[in-house]
Amino acid sequence: MSYPSFLQMNFRTYIQFDDEPGIYFFSVDVNRMLTMITAKNLLQLPYEMAEISMERIKDYYLFKSKRTKQIDSDARIFAKYQPLENIVCNKPNTLSHWLTDRYCFWMINGNKIIKGPISHMPWTLYHAELELIKINIAPSSVHNKYLHSNPLAHYGKSMHAYLHPFEQQGIYNH
Repeated sequence: MSYPSFLQMNFRTYIQFDDEPGIYFFSVDVNRMLTMITAKNLLQLPYEMAEISMERIKDYYLFKSKRTKQIDSDARIFAKYQPLENIVCNKPNTLSHWLTDRYCFWMINGNKIIKGPISHMPWTLYHAELELIKINIAPSSVHNKYLHSNPLAHYGKSMHAYLHPFEQQGIYNH
């Protein structure tokens, strides 16, 4: 089994802007300094450094992530998950398709609404059993109690995604 060149854990929501579905990242924790510096400083994305590990034990995985920045040192997740054999139906008009058929992310940079187009192959998803052992990753606007009750879990093998040039889509008046 090979693991990706870096590990990440993101906290996001699903949005639509001008009738185009995408995602909005509250945070993306990574375990590679160069990835974090590039994404945060060059692309203005909410990346943070974290100590992240993923360990396979028999038929399940242990995933741990803890932010390294002192001010966010309580931001962490410890989860145990087990990919199952059965493939998730990922056809149009299903929840799994709605969750994964996203080809851009949205962000606000100053007063500009920016679209970050991405491309990837469609996901092959598997059902997974998930146990959240410790979790404290949500921004203060989202109470962590919502992250503990019966989480929907899918497992997808590593996939390459390609980032395309950003596009300004509008002005954000806050």
